[in-house]
Amino acid sequence: MNRYDPVRAKQLLQQAGYGGGLTLRLAQIPFPYAIRGSDILLSELKDVGISLKVEPMEFPRWLADVFKPGGPQDYDLTIINHAEERDIANYGNPHYYWHYDNRQVTQWLGLADSESAQAKRKNIYGQVQKQLAEDAANAFVMSPQTLAVPSVKLKNYPVASLSSSLFLRDTYFS
Repeated sequence: MNRYDPVRAKQLLQQAGYGGGLTLRLAQIPFPYAIRGSDILLSELKDVGISLKVEPMEFPRWLADVFKPGGPQDYDLTIINHAEERDIANYGNPHYYWHYDNRQVTQWLGLADSESAQAKRKNIYGQVQKQLAEDAANAFVMSPQTLAVPSVKLKNYPVASLSSSLFLRDTYFS
């Protein structure tokens, strides 16, 4: 839907009045994936005429300045390993740190939350996801790799995950 197309990106920047280039501030936390992601973004965005001013910050400052509701939320871009169950509901809150505001999406999320039929709820969430992709609400650029070497006595340890969260309900030692 939104494939990487530097030529088209330059055209869109020109149409938006940024033909001479654009500089954005990137709030960067000191985690390896964020530092590596920043390097990738610097390179990819430079190719289309966007410069990044990287603003390194410790994670507690990121929480206070970027994430915290009611905090300054004064940033243009950030990289965070943000993959949790039910994150989709946050797209119905325009005050959440990514400031996405689409009334139709908010309405659909309300419907999905109150829908008891799983098939209908799944269809509504599908509509929400399609709209989020069309709006390019976020750019999910990568999922960091995590290496774990658990004991052979540990059973049902999750071997694949989209986030750093581990669901260990069914994990046990034999």
